[in-house]
Amino acid sequence: MLGLFKLKNKSATILVVDDEPDLVSTIKTRLEWHKFSVETASNGRQGLEQAAQIKPDLILLDCNMPEMSGLQMLERLRQNKKLRKVPVIMLTAVCDANDITAAGAFGITDYITKPFDFAQLLAKIPRMGKLVFYTSRGNPYIQTLLNTGGNDNRKYTTLNAITTQILKTD
Repeated sequence: MLGLFKLKNKSATILVVDDEPDLVSTIKTRLEWHKFSVETASNGRQGLEQAAQIKPDLILLDCNMPEMSGLQMLERLRQNKKLRKVPVIMLTAVCDANDITAAGAFGITDYITKPFDFAQLLAKIPRMGKLVFYTSRGNPYIQTLLNTGGNDNRKYTTLNAITTQILKTD
């Protein structure tokens, strides 16, 4: 199943943005062991710079960080035409309903609270891979939806419904 997350014979690139160096090191090592390419950043500002340079296939994003929070980074990602489609999993100790709602408004793909079991994180990545696999195959409806103007919240709600059906049928 992890094979679905490979694009054009390359490993998927995951950007981990978190200010806890030990956690970042652990996640990086374990994901690399599973054949993912992993880049890291320690705050939202660095995360945006890294994302612009490497154009990751997935971002794992903490919420509370110095300089720029994860929610601020997520908002700026969604404003950037080249990065707005990158799937994001919030990986954070913040469990506040308002934060989850705010992140959802910016189209996060999933939300995992710390502490977490690595298997839980790893289990979510193949689902992300299936999404990348289908959208990268050039599904014209999905590509048209993502490339049109209009209400981003409505686009992400529609995309979520489409991907939920894709994941159920495969």
